[in-house]
Amino acid sequence: MKKLLCLFIGIILCTLCGITVLAESEVDAVYYYVNSETGDDRGNDGLSATSPVKTFTRACNLAKNTDADVAYIVITNEYKITVNVNEVVHTVPFVVTTSDGKTDYALKHNAKIVFNGGRRYYLAGNTTFENIRIEHDTTLNFVAGFNRITMGDGVVTVCNDSKNR
Repeated sequence: MKKLLCLFIGIILCTLCGITVLAESEVDAVYYYVNSETGDDRGNDGLSATSPVKTFTRACNLAKNTDADVAYIVITNEYKITVNVNEVVHTVPFVVTTSDGKTDYALKHNAKIVFNGGRRYYLAGNTTFENIRIEHDTTLNFVAGFNRITMGDGVVTVCNDSKNR
């Protein structure tokens, strides 16, 4: 009886004080699709797999301006990077992935990121990598610069140079 009374009093106090317990809300997310073969940085908006942008840089530039809680950058084919990556400054967190939750482009189209040569990836905001294969042939450094970097579920890194494994 004491437990029931304490529970009842707790509920009354929470109600009087305006404290509410909310169910976990859905995250407002936007997806930008990148395909280095079929994408178009000028004519496509990148908002679907059928109208992808061509470059990772263009996807980042579009994503930085979103009002969403998170911006997913979905790589839909083998994307080769031959220069250092400098993310644009962004306040919305980025998630770099090969899956949009409906389609796994790694399975469907062998989607992945391939860094050629000793490369650096400079973050300019909080960035998560998940469900993605990241290949490199020599060194690959991620420079967070006081930003959060997360290697989430499904990240595979592979060095393709037998001398540097």
